[in-house]
Amino acid sequence: MASFKDVLEIESKRETKPDCMKAFLFREGNFFRAYEWSAWLFFKHVYEFKVTCNMVKSLGQTLVFIGFPQTSAGKYIASELKLTPVSDNMIEVAFPPSKIGEEKTVEAMREEFKAWKEAIPVSEKPAKSKEGETNAFSVDKKAAPQTLTQIMQKILAYSIESKSPLDSMAFLAEVKQQLSSLI
Repeated sequence: MASFKDVLEIESKRETKPDCMKAFLFREGNFFRAYEWSAWLFFKHVYEFKVTCNMVKSLGQTLVFIGFPQTSAGKYIASELKLTPVSDNMIEVAFPPSKIGEEKTVEAMREEFKAWKEAIPVSEKPAKSKEGETNAFSVDKKAAPQTLTQIMQKILAYSIESKSPLDSMAFLAEVKQQLSSLI
């Protein structure tokens, strides 16, 4: 994966209209991620993905991104989009002028992107795990359900639609661990 600094450098190169009509997808594990301007293009012109905005302390600024499994690429990457591999982990996606709007100026797109990014709340990330603390992937033994009914209620209450794939996998691992302790 490219560093956040590299991603921001790539995403900030939006001088001409053809530059503004390109998005970059980064392969990260089994997922594709689009950052900043690329995320906005996909959100606005392809699908309203769940957008995450995190503060990158080392850069002193926020970074927005969207992601989807590589296996779903056919669902999100339409045939009219031109794909060009840039490297093993990066693909350039060229949007046709008809998809973006031929009358749109670079300045208008910049203003639209800026307003979109400012409207996204910054995510609160759990603190890094230290000895004795819990993080998003650890199971709190005291709060763990003690009966099968409690586990089933927890599953029914889990809002999978609003969770990321990683959160859902962590939840599944937690439920699996709780079930194994009951059986």
